[in-house]
Amino acid sequence: MSWLKDSIEGRHAVDAIPQRPFFPPWSLGEQFWRRLRAWSEATSTAEMGDWSRRLTTHAALISGVAIVLLLVRFGLFATATNPPVSQPRPDVVVAGESAPAQAPAPIPAEQPDSPNPPAPDYPIAFTFSPYRATSEDALAPKPLPHTDIVDRPRTEITYYEVQEGDTVWGIANKFGLKPETVEWANSLELNPDLLRVGQRLVIPPVDGVIHMVEPGDTLARLARKYKVKPEDIVAYKPNGLKSVDDPLPVGKQLIIPGGIKPFVRPVVRAYSGPIPKGAKRGTGNFVWPATGRLTSLFGQIVCSPMYGCRPHMGIDIANVIGTPVVASDSGYVVFAGWDRTGYGKMVMINHGNGFTTVYAHMSAIFVKKGQSVARGQRIGSIGRTGNVTGSHLHFEIRQHGRQRNPLGFLPRP
Repeated sequence: MSWLKDSIEGRHAVDAIPQRPFFPPWSLGEQFWRRLRAWSEATSTAEMGDWSRRLTTHAALISGVAIVLLLVRFGLFATATNPPVSQPRPDVVVAGESAPAQAPAPIPAEQPDSPNPPAPDYPIAFTFSPYRATSEDALAPKPLPHTDIVDRPRTEITYYEVQEGDTVWGIANKFGLKPETVEWANSLELNPDLLRVGQRLVIPPVDGVIHMVEPGDTLARLARKYKVKPEDIVAYKPNGLKSVDDPLPVGKQLIIPGGIKPFVRPVVRAYSGPIPKGAKRGTGNFVWPATGRLTSLFGQIVCSPMYGCRPHMGIDIANVIGTPVVASDSGYVVFAGWDRTGYGKMVMINHGNGFTTVYAHMSAIFVKKGQSVARGQRIGSIGRTGNVTGSHLHFEIRQHGRQRNPLGFLPRP
């Protein structure tokens, strides 16, 4: 901590900080050192002294609390709570009854069937109430101190109507399920946030997958598909199966407990309809900008050696280089060229209604800045320019400058 001492004494120049350890430029360690260095250079001597005094005070307080907790943990502060029991005395009167002057008689053995066992004749830490139980009290039912309420698990599929403010996570939590189970049962894997008020959701009874039997399905095939054992499907009684050799009737609905639904990346197709003549303002109805397979979704964490790990702010549509890219809606081009932030060859279209769309990593651009384009008009080709791995189109929809999930505006794949 010599560099901290030098900073407190006023020598907080760049030389005062020792050579930092090596970290990759995208790592958290590199970001930590950059911020620490900037803070030390921008902080005055008085502020550094104040920070050091605060850190010392907090460290001493935390250390004192930790020491006290350790002492209590090892019983150094424990005290005796049970009072000592003295020897039986013949002159003790218990519960208001007189005792003979002779030596105390031996205590009889406790009778388990007796409603009123005899009281001991030695001092104890409590007194008996003068109330005496009667035979009616002995026959009266006694309430149990604890009542166990059996929570019976659901065995049937239920349905839930989406309310305002509902989320997939909240709905799954209400029914004691994982969010993935609700997503799989309602085909919400691509966009779990796309819920509508009044939408009817299927709620499975247990975590897993719901499967509708199709021609050619067998228990062995379903077990491989959903990564479970055939015995697990049979063991779930609501399925009504007796053995792994039972035939599966077509159309039967099975619950696969603990199953994992395989994610199949959907194939999307670009708009190929007629181009409206003279269209400059966006219609608000977006179409797919390219044909290909979705490889990255909105919000996923993507990592690169140059920019580190960060959330993905669009969707990626993968296809071979040269695949046509069309305008997702009508508008005019506000940018067409090379982007230095990693998008490579990029086109940005303003739709005149608060929306803009971005088309990045293209291999060729067929429009220029200020040009009016119509929905479905070709504006370029898929490529792999900029900060990219593999040929694909990076597509964004921005509303008033804020990135939105394109899957909430595009047609269902």
